[in-house]
This record gives sequence, structure tokens and C-alpha cells, in this order.
Amino acid sequence: MTILILHGLQGYAGENWGQWLHDQLTAKGHTVLMPTLPNANHPDRAQWLKTVEDLLKKVDHDQLIIVAHSLGVTTALDYAEGHAFKGLVSVSGFSSPYGHPMNEYFLAKHWIDPLLVRDNIEEIGIFYGDNDPHVAREALVELPREFGVRPTIIHGGGHLNAAAGFTEFPALLAAVEKMA
Repeated sequence: MTILILHGLQGYAGENWGQWLHDQLTAKGHTVLMPTLPNANHPDRAQWLKTVEDLLKKVDHDQLIIVAHSLGVTTALDYAEGHAFKGLVSVSGFSSPYGHPMNEYFLAKHWIDPLLVRDNIEEIGIFYGDNDPHVAREALVELPREFGVRPTIIHGGGHLNAAAGFTEFPALLAAVEKMA
């Protein structure tokens, strides 16, 4: 299985639980791709999508799982509009503008078609904290509603990042392994 791990806004490869997840999955024999997306402090949506498309050109999509955090989920969903693949695990993810000034310009460029995405992804898993300080609750609950999946809501989980104590994430590892 090939697993692509995508960070979010102002992020980099291996931040939060990313390096831990990479190491766990690699030890279990999976191929793990974990790029630092360009201009993470003020990303260009088309550039992030092109980076992912270029990285995945030669990957067997029947054996591809994308694990994404925050704004990286939007890029994974952009990718899913044009490519079918095995699975997506969203961590603190969202797909539409919700008023946050740091990423509003990114989100407003394109509205994701949830029906197209759902048709292209075999399995979807969703995690979010019930007290996320960065993403509006309405935006967090939108994804599971659109995709008809039951989310895993973590009490006191915040943005499910290192600041909230998530440098390891066993439940996320279990979700990825279940998909694989």
C-alpha cells in the first residue's frame, strides 16, 4: 500500500503526528510519501494540487490511501475530484470557506463536488476534535455529512496537532491499517 501524508497550512512534512505515522507505516512495510507542500504559509491551491498530482503519477491508485490534516484535506479532496483511489483519512479537515482569514482565499477558489469525490474514493475516515480552535464546527461536521460517514470525534482533541498533544496518534494508525 502507498500512503500519502499531507500537512496543512503553515505546515511541513513530519509535523504533528506525521513523522510518527510515517515511521509506524514504514515499519509495517508500506510505502509512505510525505512531501512538504510549497509556500505553506500562503499556499496556492493549484500549486498544491499539481505537487500532489506530480508525486502520484506512477502510483497504483487501487493501493493509495491519502492521510491529510487541516487544509491538506482540501487538497486531497481536490485530487479526488479527478482521480479514483482506495482511501482518504481526514484529520481536522474541511472543504468549504468558513470565514477563517488565513485560508479563506484558498477555499474560495473552488467549491468541491462531494458527489464526485464520494464516487472516486472507496473508503473515507474522518477525525476531528470537539473543541478545534482553528476550524469552525460547522465546517468540521460538513465532511462526514456530505460523505455519509460517521466521524471519530475526539473530546478535547483541539486541532489534533502537536499543540493539542498529538505527536502520536494510535487511532489514526488503526484507521489507516484497517483501510489497507
